[in-house]
Amino acid sequence: MSRLRRTSRAFTLIEVTMAVVILAIIAASVVPLVFTASDNFASAANIRRTAEKTAYAMERACRMLRDAPVGGVRGTIDLAIAEPSRFRYADGTGMELSGSTLYERATDGTLSPLCDQVSDFTIEYLASDGVTSTEASPQDTQRFNITIVCNGFELRSAAFARVRVVDP
Repeated sequence: MSRLRRTSRAFTLIEVTMAVVILAIIAASVVPLVFTASDNFASAANIRRTAEKTAYAMERACRMLRDAPVGGVRGTIDLAIAEPSRFRYADGTGMELSGSTLYERATDGTLSPLCDQVSDFTIEYLASDGVTSTEASPQDTQRFNITIVCNGFELRSAAFARVRVVDP
């Protein structure tokens, strides 16, 4: 009698085990890369949010300082309070750092938060030459150097008061 031969078309147990082991090794090497990439994305998103809110606060501060109200004497500004961490005009508007939040003050005295987690908000009050400090007479200020530090992100800018009047 003749013997029937069966041809096998399935994987052996050893082949399946080796395939699973190889896939496990590949997965074990790829998983840390995926976690690192997601951590880097979260960190970049946090840095971007910090940069955006700091830039917004800086833009508001520069705009307020540029649009300073005209003082009683020609070529001066109507600054009532001029301190390194806050300023206020005679009409009540201004900005101030309280705790770790930078606030914008409206004419009625209400405070609106501009930026939180601020570690430093500094304003230098300078004369038109850009060197001479005008802290003793803030109404004569023509240039403001502003620094905002938020979550380790530092942004600096300068603003010139628009009330500068030059005699023709």
